[in-house]
Parts: sequence; C-alpha cells; structure tokens
Amino acid sequence: MVHHATTRDSARALIADLFAKRSVVLLGESHMIKENLDFVAELIPWLHSIGVHRVAVEFGAEEFQSRVDALITADTYDEVEARNILFGYNTGWPYVEYHALYRAAWELNRTLPQDAPRFRIINASYVFDWAHWNGERTAATMNAVFHRGYINDFRADRIVEQVDAGQRVLGLFGAFHVLKGDELPFEIEWLDHPRPALGQILSDRLARRVASIGLHPDLDSGEEGFGSLWQLDGSWDGHISLKAHADLTQCTIDEAFLDGHAFSEVLNAWPDPDWTPTPLDVDDYWRIIKAREL
Repeated sequence: MVHHATTRDSARALIADLFAKRSVVLLGESHMIKENLDFVAELIPWLHSIGVHRVAVEFGAEEFQSRVDALITADTYDEVEARNILFGYNTGWPYVEYHALYRAAWELNRTLPQDAPRFRIINASYVFDWAHWNGERTAATMNAVFHRGYINDFRADRIVEQVDAGQRVLGLFGAFHVLKGDELPFEIEWLDHPRPALGQILSDRLARRVASIGLHPDLDSGEEGFGSLWQLDGSWDGHISLKAHADLTQCTIDEAFLDGHAFSEVLNAWPDPDWTPTPLDVDDYWRIIKAREL
C-alpha cells in the first residue's frame, strides 16, 4: 500500500523513513505548482538536520554549477544571479519559486557553524541546443537538441556522482521522470529504442536504493497520458498532499526575468516550440506566460 502523507509532519516522517534505507528520494511534481516548490524550500533546513545535504533539481543546468555553489555560499544573496542561472537553463520559465530554492539553501548556509557541511543545490540537467530545432521531432533533430545524450542518463550521472561521494540526495523532477519501470509508459517516437525514466535508471545503478514520491498527485484523474501516471502500480513509494489538488496555485511570475537580456537570447533558446509557439516579441512573451494554466 502506498503511504499518503497529508500533513507536514507526516510528510517529513515519510521522507525520513525512506532515507533510512535509501540513498535517493525523488519527488515527482506536476510543473508550475507553487506549493510543491515552497514545500521543498521549507524542507532544506530539516534535510540538513537529518544528514541530507543535497537537493538535485530538473530546472537547472550543470554548466552553471560553479555559479550555483558560489551563489549559495556568498556573504550576500544575489537574486539577479539566481534569476540568470534559471534563465540560462530555460528562457521560458520565469517562475520565482524555482530559483528561490537557491535562496533557501543560501539562508541555511549562512546560519551554519563554520565546520558544518554546506548545503548544495545540484543542477541535474544541461543546456539544450534549441538552435537545431527545424520544426519536426526527428531523431537527427532531437539528438542535436539533446546534444549531451539522453537527458535522464545525464541526470542519473549527476546524482550518482553525489551518492558515490557519500551523499544522500533529494530530487525534484517532473513526475514522469521519477517513475520506475523498464520503459516510459508512453512512446517517444524519435528515440532509437524505449528508455526508462530517471527513477528506474537510478534504481538499477544504485541497487534499488531509490524511492519515488508523488507531490500533490491528482489521484482522481481519469485522463489518459500524464494524468494516468499517478495510478501506475509499482512506481510510487508514497504520495504527499498538503492541500487539495483543486486548491493548488500557480507559481509566481518573475516580472524581472528578462531584465538584462536581449530578446534574441529568448528566441535562440526557446524550448519546445512545437508545444508553445516562439513569442514574436517581449509583449507576446508575457502574453504566453500569463496564459499558461496548471
């Protein structure tokens, strides 16, 4: 039976219980939900207190890891730098709560004794090269976009590096990435063969010392596709719902996200243009962002 935590205390107890036997606990989210990110930010001091000193995130590129480390151990916090690090990974993701995880780590680190281990946010992804997009998701096109290899293999490498160094890791990724099973529950046509999600890759590489928890899952969803992921047998070790699914709110739009950037930077790196058309100008950019719904 999958344990379903509905309070902060029971959620922490669930996570602590899983970390007692696992090296990695993955939180699976539906993107853009404020309560998910706020919950992870609130967890950071408590995680450090139980000996978990790493949070790995989907929405961050490995190319900027040294900048993240400098940001969250600096004497003063640089919100512009935090914003720019997120922009560098995804120019279309202007949400405060995603880069606020860096602030939460910084706030903890500045209170720690000098000899205490510093908390780190691990950027688990890499910068995709959308300049190679040609309008169609063929293998040639997408392998050029994902030029450093299958993204969940890359993310697994980043997390295993930490585990091999003696760390335990809490991960925050889209729900379908943290699933377990030999292959994804839907077809990605351009892949040369079916691939497992991050949860299964890590489970195989770490001798099953991995757990997956659904954050605010829509367990009543009957829709096919993403909504059905929450009901997959064997993929979930627990769920956390601190609020009714219908009462969840959207992340805060960061109105300063484009400050200091030429709009050409947005155009050159706009992600998934077949899913969301590339904005025509700055006004169109904000129209697209504000039209998004959970």
